[in-house]
Amino acid sequence: MVHGNQLSIPTDLRELYWGEGYTLDEIADEYSVDILTVRSWFEKEDIKKRDKNSKFYLPFSGDVDDVQTLLTNRDDLFVRCVVHGGGTSYNVYKEGGTLKALKPSDPPRAVTERYVQSLLNSYDTRLCYKDDYRSFDP
Repeated sequence: MVHGNQLSIPTDLRELYWGEGYTLDEIADEYSVDILTVRSWFEKEDIKKRDKNSKFYLPFSGDVDDVQTLLTNRDDLFVRCVVHGGGTSYNVYKEGGTLKALKPSDPPRAVTERYVQSLLNSYDTRLCYKDDYRSFDP
């Protein structure tokens, strides 16, 4: 097993953990390092760890391609776009291979990638677990 100080930090940590659902142990195995090295990488890269015991969200700064990849790989997540300071929000998710947006007061609808990108550019964007939000019910 190699100590992490001898390696550069992998660029795909966030994708493996959040996009592919790897555990810290699985990431350690993937790079042949110990779990303490992976924890150190997470701290240096400011990657938050999953916590299913509380209402969870993580600030999300990806583009529409990142959203497509993430939602294709993880059907338990959605992207929530919140007006700065709270108030109105849009939930972006994937259903049947189609990106959809849900505003709590409106029925869900299929949306274009351009529309999703405009939401990502205009609002505070968060990555959320569907199970943590009672209001998420497409």
